[in-house]
Amino acid sequence: SDKYFKKMFRDKETIVYIALVGNEVVGFQEFSVDKIQKRIFLQTITVSSKHRGKGIARDLIRKVEDYAKKKKIVRISTLVKDWNKSMNGLAHKLGYKKKDKFIFWDKEIS
Repeated sequence: SDKYFKKMFRDKETIVYIALVGNEVVGFQEFSVDKIQKRIFLQTITVSSKHRGKGIARDLIRKVEDYAKKKKIVRISTLVKDWNKSMNGLAHKLGYKKKDKFIFWDKEIS
């Protein structure tokens, strides 16, 4: 939604890499940088359905890894839902290790 993108671009801790094929936006990777812990947290990664399976998500993550090396960031982390087989597979393929188990808590406020 527009509100989400406006917040994302206002947040100085958030960086977004955009994947283009020609002039068409086909995906993006949103991530935040914690300079104190020297950690990047991968947030939203999206690739349009017609461009999936072409290595775009892999390339976006590798760009983040290149950024991390240049900025002397020592760790990249992400949370992936268990049903997201493609992202879990990609993370494993790129050398990410499954870590601690987390409990996700949620409360709807109405």
